[in-house]
Formats: sequence, structure tokens, C-alpha cells
Amino acid sequence: MIAEEKASQMKDLIAAIKQADTAYYRDDAPIMTDREYDKLVDELRELEAETGLVLSNSPTQTVPGDILAELTPVRHTRPMLSADKTKSVDDLVRFAGGREVLLSWKMDGLTLVLRYDGGELQQAITRGREGIIGEDVTHTVRTFLNVPLTVPATEPFEVRGEGVISWDNFKRINANLEEPYTHPRNLAAGSVRKLDPAESKKRMLMFIAFDLVTELPFPTKMEQLDFLTNNGFEVVPHTLLTTPDSRTINAATGNNDPANFPFPVDGLIMEYNDVAYGKSLGATGHHENRLIALKWKDELFETKFLGVELATTRTGMVSITGLFEPVEDGQTLKQGFNVSATVSRAYLHNLDIFDSFQFGVGDTIQVCTGINSLSM
Repeated sequence: MIAEEKASQMKDLIAAIKQADTAYYRDDAPIMTDREYDKLVDELRELEAETGLVLSNSPTQTVPGDILAELTPVRHTRPMLSADKTKSVDDLVRFAGGREVLLSWKMDGLTLVLRYDGGELQQAITRGREGIIGEDVTHTVRTFLNVPLTVPATEPFEVRGEGVISWDNFKRINANLEEPYTHPRNLAAGSVRKLDPAESKKRMLMFIAFDLVTELPFPTKMEQLDFLTNNGFEVVPHTLLTTPDSRTINAATGNNDPANFPFPVDGLIMEYNDVAYGKSLGATGHHENRLIALKWKDELFETKFLGVELATTRTGMVSITGLFEPVEDGQTLKQGFNVSATVSRAYLHNLDIFDSFQFGVGDTIQVCTGINSLSM
């Protein structure tokens, strides 16, 4: 009976995650924050580890994504996998293991792959479905502010990066929209996938490169990034840690303040500098083992629980949203303006999870802003 209950919980979590994937990747209209999404995935991972059961459609085994019917599907030459995640700097210390690593921003936009041959841009592709089949968005990427249309290198190569909008441009563009976007990431994703490149051009997108997909003869990640810089790409800011112990890693992570960075970010990436070593570690169906992402820690705020709101999803599952007195989401303060002033609701998943909280109207609860999760 317990096994059946946990399997049912896993199916509910998978349905909720899939629904969020569709809203995020296909519709460019997220229904939850990144932190809330990560919490669902973490709960699913814990249940899988506890029960030993992994369902074939589990998001822990694949990379999420979807494609628009209006855009041409394109197969990636190498799966666009994600990165494993942690909120602990100690995990970064263990990951480095004394080896040279690079620390860089985890850019928050739409991941793209650009293909070059004969010194010219040939094609631009989104992550798309499970990181295997993407969408051809060459027509809009050509309108970016900084994408090299021709490069000195004549050999064929692919570069991976993020399509992003700066905080300043986001504020400027949002001021002229009838329905403002809540975050630059959503504006970037919607703009890249427009069918009319003239409309996309108005959004002032930029491409920030962070990975050389093609295996050119560069033994280190630093040399790969130097190659991209020499070919006119704007490369993600990065720091090489030659002696990555606890002191240097804590100092390096502390020096990266997202409030002072001109683009939206949702964490940091650590990656081995030795390309061959990183490749030897292989990958899962979800992430490559050569890198790890440090996500921001949650902030807790006290408030009062007001009740619940029920809704039936397209899959027939009943979702439960908790309502509470609004709290200020301090983590949304970026570049001098507030992206989302308050938080007053949080997704509680299903009845079993709601029952475990034992909430009552008027109870004092804690809210993790940015993740929109609740606890007593």
C-alpha cells in the first residue's frame, strides 16, 4: 500500500513537472519559479531513491523541452544536457577535488546552439525537445545585437550559449508593452521564437557564449573560450581557480554578486578546465558530469496562511495552491527595479503533501520567496 501511495505521488509530481515544462519551453509562459520547479524535481528524486522505482517518463532521466509547430525541427549533433545542481558551496569544493576549475555565471535566458562553417553563421537552434530536437531560429538570431555573422575560423564548429536581454533593455522594452513580462528570461525566450524577425529585432537580444560544442584540439576549457573570444563572441565572464580549496572557492563565489551583473542569472557554474578529464566522467540522461551548478539559497519570510485554491489540470489532476498574506520578494530586486513586488500564493502539489503540512487558516507559516514554498 505504501509503495502504491509513493508511486502515485511520483506520478503526480511527474504530471506537474511536465505541465511546467510545456508552459516554460513551448508557451514561454512559466507557471512556477525555477526554485519551485527544482523543488518538485528534488522531491521526485528523493522518492525515486527511497523506492528504487524510476518511471520511464521521469523528468530526472531526460532534459525538458518542447518545440513550436511553426518552427522547423533540427536534430542536435550532441544532446544539450543540463547541469547537476546544488545549493552548497561545500559541494563545489568536493566537486573540484583539487583540480583546476572554471567558475562562471549561469545565464538565465534561452539556451541556443550556433553552427558555423566556412567562416559564416549557418544555423541557430534552440534546446528544444529533451535537448535532442531543437527549433531552427536562424532568422531571429541574425537580428541579435552581437552575434558574429562571419568569423575568422573557417573550420566547421558549433558554439553553445544563452540568448539574453540585459536588465536595462528589459526595463526599457517592458515599459512599452501592453502586457509586460515578469522576467527577462520570458521576454528573451518569446522573442527568439517569433516568426517575424523584425519583431524580434526590437527586443535587443544578445548571445553570451559559454561552451564550444565541437571537439576542436583545445586541451583546456580556457583555450576553448579564448578561441570563441578570438572569433568575435561575447563569452560569459569566468574565473580560473588553479588551487580550488575551500578558501578560494568561497571567496570566488562570494565575489559574484548578481545584483551588480547587467544580465539575469540564476546561479553559478563550475566546470573542470581539463577537457579530456571532464569528458571521461560521462553523463546521465539529464546532465553532464563535467560541471555542476550552484543555485542561490532560499530566503525565509513569516506570514499568515489564508486558505487554498483548487484547480483541475489538463491531465485531470487536482492542484492545490496555498494563499497567504503577501510578502516582499527581496530576491527579485535587480539593477534598481523590482521585477515582482510581492508573493501571495504557492503551489502545494497534491492532497498528500498538503495534508502533511496540516495548515490551518491563520497559522503562522514561512515562505521561501523565489521558490514560493511553504512550511510551518
